[in-house]
Amino acid sequence: MHKADQPFLIPQEQLKMHYALIKKHLSPIISYKNVMHLDIPCHSNIGDLLIDLGTEKFINDCNATCLERYSAFDINCLKNNQVDPSTVLLLHGGGNFGDLYPIHQQLRLEIIHQYPDNPIIILPQSVHYQDISGLINDSRILNKHKKLTVCLRDQTSYDLMNAHVDTDKLLLLPDMASSLVESFPYKPNAMLSRLLFRRKDIESTQASIPASSFDWSNLVSKLDNKKLKLAKRLLKNNHKLLHCYFGHKLHINLRNKLIHLAVNHFQQHQTIDTDRLHGMILSQLLQIPTVMHDNNYGKNSRYFNNWFTKS
Repeated sequence: MHKADQPFLIPQEQLKMHYALIKKHLSPIISYKNVMHLDIPCHSNIGDLLIDLGTEKFINDCNATCLERYSAFDINCLKNNQVDPSTVLLLHGGGNFGDLYPIHQQLRLEIIHQYPDNPIIILPQSVHYQDISGLINDSRILNKHKKLTVCLRDQTSYDLMNAHVDTDKLLLLPDMASSLVESFPYKPNAMLSRLLFRRKDIESTQASIPASSFDWSNLVSKLDNKKLKLAKRLLKNNHKLLHCYFGHKLHINLRNKLIHLAVNHFQQHQTIDTDRLHGMILSQLLQIPTVMHDNNYGKNSRYFNNWFTKS
């Protein structure tokens, strides 16, 4: 068994198999189809931005056409509008399925309820409920949809959902950032030793965070935050040109910049010591040895046990 304080490195060939697994199960649903990507992240958490970029790459690799992108800030522009029943609705993956992040959970439940005739894919998620009654109530909505696919990115999440949701709706798949396995250049001979990467939010396990630690927010400048606030304001605007073109274009440019900064920062270090799931995933994509620590409900070790043990 891997020791928590020991670095690990998964061969790139095994990482390529992760993306191959995603394509095997999901490409038949979306290939050469029209899709909409819903609940995209409009914030500066680079882990979620990696999922977004990975999903975008997957859509392109499947020769699908993304008609629209909607975030939680502009989803009202879609709600109650007619969508062709052949259009596949992709609900963003990540770690917000459950009751920790109710805005995103409510969004996906509303979409599932409003579009019963469209194929819907909930892209790979970690599931966590503080109150199991919420899962029971949510499962009733999920089970009613006849064309729903729910992707879970660890066995614990899969088993939890399988106790309440029809098995034929469920898939066990890696995180969508796995699509980026060959997207970043390999840069050996890093000059710095270890990056101490610690989260500073509700999923942290530490009462006090070392002052020397790094988190995604360290890469976000004041100007970036101003651009993010502007993007959110534009997304909330009902004018289609403002919210669809300027709002999303501004945020995509910011997403690409922040991911570039994260990649460059990681590549300066010989080891990444992290309690963020996408700190672990990104360092493996970059082929940097990684020391993994858990978040406060075991999300990281669950993912590690499914996908980062050597085959």
